[in-house]
Amino acid sequence: MLKNFAILIIITAFSLSFNACTKVEKQAPNNFIKKSEWKVTSLIIGNDVIPSNPIWDIGTDESGKAIWNHAGGTHASFYWSFSNNYNTFEFYVDANDPANKINQAYKQCENLSGKYRVITNKKNLFELESNETYGYVGPRVYIKIE
Repeated sequence: MLKNFAILIIITAFSLSFNACTKVEKQAPNNFIKKSEWKVTSLIIGNDVIPSNPIWDIGTDESGKAIWNHAGGTHASFYWSFSNNYNTFEFYVDANDPANKINQAYKQCENLSGKYRVITNKKNLFELESNETYGYVGPRVYIKIE
């Protein structure tokens, strides 16, 4: 009986430590980027330089939820995360948020949503590129945020 109790304690301790590690790994990527406003200072799709650059409001929400502020004054919420040792950055428009409306911010965020390769990652600068965005399959999409 005592042997079974000891085994149960060991299994419980192991599962608790495993779950704790898993939680840290999931949250750590979202702590990699400073929580503040990030300006998209360059947005290039194929050979086209896009003049209406958004501002991303990366708040304190630990779930990776942020706000996409379009230059035209509209807003949309989106989710973002890092993976692959911070070499991959993904973001997706929050299609389930009732506050999101089909507006300029929503459409821009939706079209640019996807998986990006991190080219540069500095304290106040990130450069991202992708050929796998929702709205632009094929042409290179380049985003620089500062």
